[in-house]
Amino acid sequence: MLTLASSMAAVAADVNVSGGELAGILADEKIKKENALKLQGSIDARDLAAIEKLPVAIKQLDLREVKITPLTMPDRSLFGRTLFSEGEIPAYTFFKSGVESLMLPAATTAICEGAFAASALKEIELPAGVTSIGSYAFYGCTDLRSVDLSKTSVTELPPYVFAGCVNLESVKLPATVVRVGREAFSHTAVKSLTLDRIESFEPYALSGMPYLEELVINPYAEIGDGLLMDNVSLLSLTGVPEAIPDYFATNCSTLPAETMAGGSVVGRYSFANTAAADELILPASVSRIERGALAGLSSLKHIDATALEGNLPAVDATTFEGLSQSDIDLWVTDDSFDLWKSDPVWGLFNVVANSQTSVDEIPGAEADAISIRFRGASLLVEAATAVADVRIYTPDGRVAYVASPGEPRVEIAADLLPAGILIVAATDAEGNAKTATLLH
Repeated sequence: MLTLASSMAAVAADVNVSGGELAGILADEKIKKENALKLQGSIDARDLAAIEKLPVAIKQLDLREVKITPLTMPDRSLFGRTLFSEGEIPAYTFFKSGVESLMLPAATTAICEGAFAASALKEIELPAGVTSIGSYAFYGCTDLRSVDLSKTSVTELPPYVFAGCVNLESVKLPATVVRVGREAFSHTAVKSLTLDRIESFEPYALSGMPYLEELVINPYAEIGDGLLMDNVSLLSLTGVPEAIPDYFATNCSTLPAETMAGGSVVGRYSFANTAAADELILPASVSRIERGALAGLSSLKHIDATALEGNLPAVDATTFEGLSQSDIDLWVTDDSFDLWKSDPVWGLFNVVANSQTSVDEIPGAEADAISIRFRGASLLVEAATAVADVRIYTPDGRVAYVASPGEPRVEIAADLLPAGILIVAATDAEGNAKTATLLH
């Protein structure tokens, strides 16, 4: 059911009809004075073509007790076709119609291209027997606020099916949907979508959704270019594919930088003008970052590449278009520093070895027996014997972390620690101590 909030009002006119009679019925002066109409009997494509002559006063149309019968025409005078199937709503039947509340025949099976486009539709009941919906079917229905297709068995949301429904906020889909067409929800008010069963997304399928905040997709789906382009409110994305397509999230200015985690190939301009955060963590899986993929990240202050160690992703001079690379720190492991520094593109960043991220170290007895450092997305504390105690403080003395692990290696997730300067104090089982001041 597609609905606004109001309920279907009582029907004022109740009329029996047979195929080909609707045009004459609508010409009746009594019908022209009604604001609601209920039909019973049977209709065909001739009657559906007569819908364009529906009196402007009629805002409610109930067709639940009507059967749409098949029709063969000798010419293409109706909808440009000669054959019409049972249960079919032909293309653009209700185009620009003034009907606000519509109940379709119970045996409706197909809704063709643009059937309700640019109409004043506020409320519609979609029967369970519907198996297909055409492109542009509800394009520009500006008063629709919710869509419920959960009782149907449609397999595809075709291109532009709900595009331009600027007040559409809620969408419920059946489990049968496996494909989403180009700009299916563009310029709607939808804020959240779960599409983890979709097997195929056409190029730009979910682009141009200015209010979309949360999205779940199937990472194994076939995904076309530009899937999320221009979704300027997107905050959460689950299901990033391994191979990220071109223009995947271009101009998603609120999308967190960690979204690309897990990708192997990052397509052209896929994250251009995204990443509101100041830090970008490159996953160990990344092998190639294409042209402009990380262009325009204006807030970026440092890139953590330590998880890659010496496996430098392939890039070129255009990968980081618009960035002042020399002003951005590139964190790498100690043993891979020379590789990153000598690279003609990566070397343009301010390459910083892992040990160089320390602001200061205050050694205790046998301090070299303990190692304290950031590695990738973790803070590592290691000792030759066992780490007996770890305490982490902020400069104002607040305790950020305390542990007594009793293991030679302690790995603390960096996202559990506050950003900025951290004071890390550790002791081992031998009584050795080390204090390091690190920049997080």
